[in-house]
Amino acid sequence: MGILDLIGNLIYYLMYGLAWIYFKLVTNFKISGKENRPENGPVIIMANHITAYDPPLVGTIMNRKVHFMAKKELFSNPILAKILKAVGTFPVKRGKPDRSAFRESFRLLDNGKVICIFPEGTRSKNGKLGKAKAGSIMIALKSKSPILPVGIKKVGSQFKVSIGEPFTLDQYYEKKLSRDERKIVGKKIMKKIENEINKIWLKIKNIIFTEKYLDRCFFLYYNINSDVLFTLYIYFFGLEEGFY
Repeated sequence: MGILDLIGNLIYYLMYGLAWIYFKLVTNFKISGKENRPENGPVIIMANHITAYDPPLVGTIMNRKVHFMAKKELFSNPILAKILKAVGTFPVKRGKPDRSAFRESFRLLDNGKVICIFPEGTRSKNGKLGKAKAGSIMIALKSKSPILPVGIKKVGSQFKVSIGEPFTLDQYYEKKLSRDERKIVGKKIMKKIENEINKIWLKIKNIIFTEKYLDRCFFLYYNINSDVLFTLYIYFFGLEEGFY
């Protein structure tokens, strides 16, 4: 490891350490599924993209250094380019296939590193999950690396993140896939991410319902004298809200 790599790692961990403090103190972000993070070996993080905070957010939730792609325009400044490269970021041309970005992705994965890809290719303006771009599908198939699905949701000022179990695309490796088959692979990847987003929504719904349910319990407990009526009312309220 050269001096530039050492400086880059120092800057990287300093940056993401500060980012962690910001997300924790300012947004009180919540993470679930940390036990699913691989300790070693190549990993492709695939997450939905909803805000400009997503890259540093993903970097803070991982226990290993994460390499990101960034638009090539950012590397036009020589000083900024050196800093970006030092912290493990590499350029990619947007809007068309970029072979150099693909080669760098494969090189990193071949060396057991972690890269992050936002398969939609851009931020979602309405928060809805989009389709996986062909480049992200190709990297996943050609590298044969485990994919770590990550769901991100912003609720008010708070970020919530769910990390799923790593998965592979074994059934598609070493096969010449048609365009429709590649689309199926893309849908599978996005479905895994969607599952993590749904886990976040489910927890939010349960919290909201639990508060509503408890409020109703306390109200009835202090306003209904009959224990039987109280029990029946709470039971049917639970059925109506889907608690049972």
